[in-house]
Amino acid sequence: MDKNIQTSGIFRKITVYSGIFAAAMGVLSLVGWFSKYIILTNFGEPYKKLSPHGSIMLIVLGGLLILYELYKQDKAVLRIIRYTAAAIAAIEAWSFIDFISGTDLLFDEFVIYIFSGLTGRNIPPISPLAVAPALVAGCLFIILSLPAEKARLKKITGALSLAIFSTGSVIIIGYVYQTPLLYGSGIEPTALPIGIGIFFIGLGLISAGPNVWPLNAMRGESARSVLLRYILPTVIVSVIITDIAMVILTKRTNINPALLEAVNIISAVILISIVIFRLSGIIGAAIKRAEMETQQAEKKLSVLVVFITC
Repeated sequence: MDKNIQTSGIFRKITVYSGIFAAAMGVLSLVGWFSKYIILTNFGEPYKKLSPHGSIMLIVLGGLLILYELYKQDKAVLRIIRYTAAAIAAIEAWSFIDFISGTDLLFDEFVIYIFSGLTGRNIPPISPLAVAPALVAGCLFIILSLPAEKARLKKITGALSLAIFSTGSVIIIGYVYQTPLLYGSGIEPTALPIGIGIFFIGLGLISAGPNVWPLNAMRGESARSVLLRYILPTVIVSVIITDIAMVILTKRTNINPALLEAVNIISAVILISIVIFRLSGIIGAAIKRAEMETQQAEKKLSVLVVFITC
């Protein structure tokens, strides 16, 4: 199998699964509002519950992500994606302008009114920190669904997708360290489920986007691409996992912090060492294949030279 095709298949799976996970956050929240499992709206008290506005937004954006990846060659589907994304962008832009101007979030107020009547519960408003990434995501889907001749405009999708991904990451990290963003600031805070959803929307848009930064650096079978695909995720994952473990163990156990830090460092070294050993084998095999191909080409060339001189 062509290595480039195999790599594209990996990114395709990342996009589809990211859309599924993002939509799942929205579905779980709605299930929580309509059932006794209210914990599904915030994953634990006393934190902010995900508003139905945010739930619907995650379901629609996750669905668009899946549709785009599976039917990106279908012009009719791309048209549906473009119109749906335009509606999302318009609604979230309206909500964001309402927030900046200090007026009531009219669409959000409408959603709160409807769901309060349906569930009999107090429905919280959506956070502006959730509205902004949704607005950007809507604009990105519009750009991605444009015809091929608009490829120049698509060059900005990578950086904007990374911004959405980073926003979701910051929200999640805030909850991991039990210092979530905007609490006590006077601005409506962001719920953990929507932070997770935004994280997956950003990840899916990065992997679904055209061959632009940062994705273009990871595609292909050059030494740089292979190194980035293996080393970058390993470093990020090892830092996140070890830091989360440190936070949990420090708060819930009486283990010596120095011992925890030592275990933290050793675990990270072991994980990175395993990846480096694996990576060295891949690069070594690629170099060996290149040398064999060069030797075969030299033999063919020498035979050709002998034939011509004779």
